[in-house]
Amino acid sequence: MCEERQKGTKNQYVYRVDRIQSMEMLTAGYTFGFTSCSLNQESGTEDAQLRKKDGILLLEWKVPSGVPYVLMNNVLGRNAFCYQNELLIPPFTTFRNNGRIPLTMKEMEYQDINGQPPKAKYQLEVTGMNLEHDREDIKVVSEKNEIGFVIGVLEKMERGIDISEEEKKKYSIWKTRLQSVVKDSFVRIYQGEE
Repeated sequence: MCEERQKGTKNQYVYRVDRIQSMEMLTAGYTFGFTSCSLNQESGTEDAQLRKKDGILLLEWKVPSGVPYVLMNNVLGRNAFCYQNELLIPPFTTFRNNGRIPLTMKEMEYQDINGQPPKAKYQLEVTGMNLEHDREDIKVVSEKNEIGFVIGVLEKMERGIDISEEEKKKYSIWKTRLQSVVKDSFVRIYQGEE
């Protein structure tokens, strides 16, 4: 990602067929995890995965030069998914939501698991990285009792066992702390290359 940022000389326009739940990301204004996009404008036509989604949201990203990303075909070479021309955007990438844009006729043909067309299409413009975090969180996230608690909650959720409001709150706090650890790693990577 750092290498692409250094040599990037032009804007990249990339596309993503996402779940409707990604509206939460649009409200937050930054990516929560690695975001896979395609350089192919009509990427959804080849992606059987979109037919497994309940509610489709289309995203058109403008990624300016100087922003970290990786072109997966440059890293992996020939692979089973070369046709996707994947560009990977890192977590904590901030963006401006330029609003809804019209769906093309081809995009109106995309269908989710219920045979429904996309709910909406948005144009997003990358603005930078959100790497601010609480350094105190880093110390707490890996304590042995914290890890045991998190494993217990995840096992309950996997088995369909309800978790208490207190467990939900504690798990949410742990996830926020983990996010600080990841952000700290990104900060160190970016500072090391300057």
